[in-house]
Amino acid sequence: MKYRKKPVVIEAVQWLGSAESWEKIMAMGLTDWKLGEMGSDTFIIETSEGGMLANLGDWIIEEPFDRERKFYPCKPDIFEKTYKKEENMKTTFKRVSDIIENDEYCPIPLEVIPNNMGINLCSVEAVSWQKQEDGQLVNVSIYFATE
Repeated sequence: MKYRKKPVVIEAVQWLGSAESWEKIMAMGLTDWKLGEMGSDTFIIETSEGGMLANLGDWIIEEPFDRERKFYPCKPDIFEKTYKKEENMKTTFKRVSDIIENDEYCPIPLEVIPNNMGINLCSVEAVSWQKQEDGQLVNVSIYFATE
């Protein structure tokens, strides 16, 4: 059987050994780390699988499905083969009230949300989606209203 990797948007910063790249990595929320070998441009990221060495040039990726903000390093060649920069995607955000009142486009019909997802449409505030340049739908997010 053949399988296709699910499209997912990640946060990532390349470690370039500079203060600027380090600040961007820290801004993502990385807190569980320690210095690598003395005099090297390496550091160790603590993961659920143990410490992973991040070398100069590695991409530091925030795990997209983990609510505890886990991070891991990825070699540049693997990163290039696996990920495409999001700039090539268009993100659209629309409030449900605008979709209903103005009969605006939404990639999933609003009636699908309560019928197939078991979600009360009254608790949905907005929907956003991303499409690639070729129009392929990559991601749909549903935003819930706060009480």
